[in-house]
Amino acid sequence: MGGYSETVFARSRLPRRAIVCAGVCTVTRKEAFRRNFDSWTRVKGSWLRYSFARWKGKEFVVVFGIYGAAVMLETIQCLRDGGVRSCYMVGSMGARNLPVGTIVLPTSIEDQAGVVCIDGHSAGASTPDDAMLRLTIDRLKSMHLAYAAGRTVSVPAVLHGIQQVNDYTRRDTRLIGHEMEGSTFLHFARKHGIRAGALFWVSDNDRHSIIAGARGLQEARREATLSIAKVAVDVMRCF
Repeated sequence: MGGYSETVFARSRLPRRAIVCAGVCTVTRKEAFRRNFDSWTRVKGSWLRYSFARWKGKEFVVVFGIYGAAVMLETIQCLRDGGVRSCYMVGSMGARNLPVGTIVLPTSIEDQAGVVCIDGHSAGASTPDDAMLRLTIDRLKSMHLAYAAGRTVSVPAVLHGIQQVNDYTRRDTRLIGHEMEGSTFLHFARKHGIRAGALFWVSDNDRHSIIAGARGLQEARREATLSIAKVAVDVMRCF
């Protein structure tokens, strides 16, 4: 144990707590997390980008640049190898009807990305740790943050439209949004005994594409990023 962690994070033993940020590693996302800690190391790494952070003596590893289910799977394996016991995922998602910037709490995540199915899990959906889910709801309410909660789905890709997947996400009215990594994260974290929670924000919808750059959309995305970073760190301080 520790060999993969040593190679990726330059430490064979990692903090108990990890936060993984799906999607591109941007200045806004890094700053959103940095402001919630007492100390923060320079973000480094070539494959995965990461920082070690502290809050009142509790140490965290915060990982950026996790794009797609396959990279998420490898990330979970490396965190497990380093001894992480609790992990929280944040990221953006697409939605049909929810406004850009909406915070979304997934209560369950279906897998259409393929990785979970390969592991033999073909029925139902992956769910977050019960205690993390309850605490996330508590923190959202105490911070007076509006949010949508419900069932989401992980898909293979968002830029390359796969017709069968597009049809599925539109046909199933239970689904409130889609992203790429969530089902893999929750399934394999649970499989390896890692407590896991997740929180998303809407980056695009039927009206506005993921690259739409109107000032109001950019500000909504930024505010949502700052908010869910604060919630994620606050929840993880309790584990």
